[in-house]
Amino acid sequence: MSIENEVVKQHMGKLGLNYQTKLVYELLLPNNINENTKNIFFEEIIRYLEPSYFETMDMRRIMVLIKDYYKKYNNIPNIDNIYTVTETEVSNDIEKKEIEARLVSIRNLGIKYKSGEINEDRKFIKEQALTFVKQQEFLKANKESTEKLEKGIVDESTIIALSERYKAIIDIGQPQRHGKDIFESIDEVLSEDSRRPIGTGIKEIDNKVNGGIDRGEFALILASPGIGKSTMLSLIAANNYMAGKNVLHIILEGKENDIRRKIYAKVLGIPSSQLSKQKEKAKSRIEDLKKSPIVGKLKIVRLSDDTTPTKLKKFIKKEEDKRGKIDLIVLDYIDCLEPDDRNNDKWFGQEQVVKKIESLCEELDVAMYAAIQAKKEANNVRLLDMNHCGGSVERLKKAHMVISLGRDINQLNSNQINIVINKCRFARAGWVWEDILFNNDTLDIKIDDSHHAQFNEDLVIKEDNIKIDDSAIKKINNQESINSFENNTEIINKINLID
Repeated sequence: MSIENEVVKQHMGKLGLNYQTKLVYELLLPNNINENTKNIFFEEIIRYLEPSYFETMDMRRIMVLIKDYYKKYNNIPNIDNIYTVTETEVSNDIEKKEIEARLVSIRNLGIKYKSGEINEDRKFIKEQALTFVKQQEFLKANKESTEKLEKGIVDESTIIALSERYKAIIDIGQPQRHGKDIFESIDEVLSEDSRRPIGTGIKEIDNKVNGGIDRGEFALILASPGIGKSTMLSLIAANNYMAGKNVLHIILEGKENDIRRKIYAKVLGIPSSQLSKQKEKAKSRIEDLKKSPIVGKLKIVRLSDDTTPTKLKKFIKKEEDKRGKIDLIVLDYIDCLEPDDRNNDKWFGQEQVVKKIESLCEELDVAMYAAIQAKKEANNVRLLDMNHCGGSVERLKKAHMVISLGRDINQLNSNQINIVINKCRFARAGWVWEDILFNNDTLDIKIDDSHHAQFNEDLVIKEDNIKIDDSAIKKINNQESINSFENNTEIINKINLID
């Protein structure tokens, strides 16, 4: 059989154990260049390869050793390195002999290539590496799809999640960002401020955070039930509408008209409790706003309870087709979004939602202010910190800015709240305003000269404040065989921040 026919036959079939053995040989060969890209082959492909892709237990274990070695020493291993770590890292004698036997067969490939005992297909092996990765991911996706469909899980969110999964597989190995040439769009760089901030519309707060979040970024408003998340978001939507922005205000619970009344109170200057009594005055001011060249656009929409980030993105794109480029999304609230790929791990699902929101904002070049629920225990807390977050605190870490609202029992009847900037990637965090008048009837926050911002570093969200479930870590550390590797993803997903 000619080399060409052999290549075609292998290309048309599964890239099985023979291919996988040769692939590992290419990985462990020193200074192995990919002729097509002129890059070191190992560095190109290693981040995509997972041990679970390989058919036999010994091959999977070898891949674990390779990846661990590279991560630990920041150096590409050769076959002698893997022999050495096999002696020190593998305690089971049977497993060690199987690995060493496989390493011998991998080493012998070089001898067979040189002697002509096997055909020279090394270029093909490297060229098909990404195809092998995609093939393995498709096999996993097909298995998951079949299991779900056989169980009758065929709702829209499942179908969308499966579709997105297959699209993601196709994109493996493709550059995620195209970047810009050094002298491309120079006006963006040379402008006095290359940021395009969209603030809350509350001057005192925006002044402390460099104007607010940029397009492509998102901020979270943290507060307990009944403290004022929806009111705060409505105020932000109203302020940006009045500032000429195209705003899409999305709610996932409650009624659209309740939000509209809040916003009417702000933009019309009529308390929501007086709107019905002052109907004609309200209608007259509405007509004036409709004709105003200064104001922007604002739409309030209630989406269904099963809304996922992918559904949300599709909806936003459709709205942009109708209404033009959207500047700001106001989302009330993020806890109500369902993950695209539902599983039994609640916290992992929450974190996946926030990752998708981060991607959505960047992809659509839109800013977003969204609410996130604090624990019930935070109801009577004046100043909130990251430990008051309900669910996974990892979500706060993803946000570009976090603003929290808190109040104690004494402030409840006086319509006062306390505001903290817990996190800000583009300005200093830790600013605190206490005893601020927060009038729900007029949708107004008043920070006057008596409310000087104070600084409290203890309230700033820091990376080292994360609490880890020690039992989950011990469970991972106690894994002694390659069987554990395939379960590591499930275990790692359970290393959640303590509620």
